[in-house]
Formats: sequence, structure tokens, C-alpha cells
Amino acid sequence: MDRDSVMKLQFIISMKVLHSLRQWLAPSEPAKAFSPTLSGWLRGEGVEGSGAFLNAFQQSTWVYAAITAKATKLAQIPLKLYRGDDLVAEGRAHDLLQRPHRQMDRFAFWELVATWFDLRGEAFLVPLDRRGAVAALRAGADIDSLAILPPEQMTEIIENHSLTGWRYTCTGPADARAGMVLLPEEVLHLRLPNPFHPWRGLSPLTVAQLAAQTDYHSAQFMKGLILNNADTGLIVTTEHHLTQAQIDQVQAALRERKARAGMADRPLFLSGGVKVEKPALNAADLQFLENRKFNRQEILAVFRVPETILGFTEDANRAVAQAQLLHWIHHVLAPLCRRLEAGLQTLVEAVEPRGGLSVCFDLEDLPEMQEARRQRVDAARTLFQLGVPLNDINRVLDLGLPTYSWGNRPYLPQNVQPLESGNA
Repeated sequence: MDRDSVMKLQFIISMKVLHSLRQWLAPSEPAKAFSPTLSGWLRGEGVEGSGAFLNAFQQSTWVYAAITAKATKLAQIPLKLYRGDDLVAEGRAHDLLQRPHRQMDRFAFWELVATWFDLRGEAFLVPLDRRGAVAALRAGADIDSLAILPPEQMTEIIENHSLTGWRYTCTGPADARAGMVLLPEEVLHLRLPNPFHPWRGLSPLTVAQLAAQTDYHSAQFMKGLILNNADTGLIVTTEHHLTQAQIDQVQAALRERKARAGMADRPLFLSGGVKVEKPALNAADLQFLENRKFNRQEILAVFRVPETILGFTEDANRAVAQAQLLHWIHHVLAPLCRRLEAGLQTLVEAVEPRGGLSVCFDLEDLPEMQEARRQRVDAARTLFQLGVPLNDINRVLDLGLPTYSWGNRPYLPQNVQPLESGNA
């Protein structure tokens, strides 16, 4: 065995020993008894019937619609491997990207990753070997699948202003993994930029939280209004002081009049100078629907999802909706795909270090992009008939065509003839 092989073997053994010592020396945390409410919130569950706003993804219609619209569209984009310009459709890296998780398909996997991006601003992927143990992202690593860990259960370990590991806290038997300490090379951390925290991502939901709360409580107000037969309430006035028995009698009569939602109001007879007044709607009540529409626009703006994606086309025709869809793909989904590609490149290089592979989300396979390409082909046909060389058209319009040997020459249609002055 040569000197380089011996040094490489010593390095691997030392890293394994260091990992074992860190797990052995890590302080054992006592089992934390989370309350049912907090444990449910950590798992993404809301509190049914409490009326409190705890989980925007489950309690806000527009937050759920915006996140799922982006996640499902991302999952539709094929993830491909290339070696130079050649498509690679086999190998360990290809099989891993096509089936990254053992219990879910590729579509559900990337939907969950995109959902965590919008909910927490980051996603934690842990590589696993064939036995289900944690594997490091090193050259030639035996990586068989990826596990997705909830970001709120991950805590960074900082020593001397450097990231030395991650601590995963288990909250119950339903979690995917037991509590453990992970080295940085054992975690694939994908995140959105956060100027306020150097190690964590910034969630769009943090910015949209107030708008989501306002929309949720507006929906609760509308629910109560409908349950009360669209009645905002009554005010009972009298010139005389009423006893408690008389007050109870008036309240019982009012409750009987509004016994059930959807039923006609019963007549009400009161004596003793008692008057029933209905409060008038104020300016905020009159602008209720406009405020809800503004909250929807604000939430969708934070998550960068056009209203036309969700089917709201009252302010846009078909051409505008199609233009917004292409703009959304180019300026929202494409940067997200490039961010994911940069993180997955480390994974691909670890699985096949000498493969020379590059990972790519092929946006051109989307039906909307194919329609846009057909429009570019129509424009290319017009330019070619004007004498513009095909290679120049391919480069400017990004048609995806190969470079032809004859493509640098201009051509003109033969049926175009100059008009002689004598034939005028």
C-alpha cells in the first residue's frame, strides 16, 4: 500500500473515531414532555375548534393555496442528469434522484421539500445507506436514500464561530428518526438566504404571518355572521332600570328569535318601554370583502404566486394570464430550481465522484414552456425567411437546436424576384 493510500485510510479512521466520540460525549438530553398543543404544532397540526391562529398552512386558505401551487409545479419538472451535453438515464445517481425516499415517490418528495422551503425557509436532507444508517457526503459514499427532517427539530452546534454539527431532537415515537447529533457532512442543508442568521434560512411565511392572521380572523368573523343569520347583533335600550329577571327574560326572547341559523326570524314583542335597535354598519364592515381581497393579494405577493395561477382571472384575459404564467416559471420557479441544483450537485458528486455528472431541472419539458417554444419557432421562421442565418436565430431565440455546418449562411426564398423597371 502506497503512502497516499495509508494517509487516506488514516484520515477516514480519524473521522469515524471523531464522530463516535462526539456522539458518546454529547450531553444526553432528558426527554422533553411537550404539551399536546405544542407537539401538534411541531408536527404541523392545528388546534381544532380553539379559534386561535396557530398554523398558517392549515388555517389560511391562501397560504395553503400558494405553497401547494408552487410545490406541485416544482414536482412536475423532470430532474435529469447530464454528462456534458449527453443525457444520463442510468447509474446510482440517476436511481437515487428518481427514487430519493423509500416511503414516497419522487413527486411527493420534491413537493415536501418545496413546502418546507416556504414554511421554514430551509430543508434538511440526511443521506442514508442501504441499512438505513446515516452516511456522509464523501466521494464514493454508499447512499441509498434521503430522509427529510423537520427544520424546527434541528439545532445548529456552533464552536469558535464555526458550524460543527446539527442536533436533531426527537419529539415522539411518530418521528422519522431518533434523536441524534449529525456532522455537517452528514446533512444536506438547502435554504433560502437569511441576512439575520448565518446558519438558517428565512421563511416567506414569517413575512406573510400578519396577513394570514388577518385573513383567518376575517374568515372567522364571516363564519359567525353566517351562523347568526347575517345579523351583526342587537342593542336593547330602556328608560327604566331592569331587574335581573327582566334582563334574563329579554335575553331568552332574543335567543328564541335567533334559535337556529337559516331559519326565519320569529316575531318579538317587548313591553315596558324596551326598544331593540340594530347597529349600523361602519366603514370597516362595508369594506370587508375588499380587505379580504387585499389580504389575498398580499399573501400571494409574498409567496410570489400570481393570482391567475389560482384561477382568479377577473382582472386578466387569457393572454395576460399566459404571460404571467411564463413570467412565474422564469423568475420564480427557475431560480428555485437552480438553488436546489446547487445543493444536489454535492450529492451527485458524492455518489459518483468520477462520473462528471451535472444535475438539472428541465424546465423546457413543461407544457407551458413547449408552447412558448412553438411561438419562438414561428418567430424564427419569419427571421429565416428574411435572410437571417439559422445558427444566429438559434442562439438569440434559444431554440435548443444543434449548430449546423450550413447554419451560418443566409438564405432567401426563391419565389421572390426583383421587379424590372421596364415591366412597371
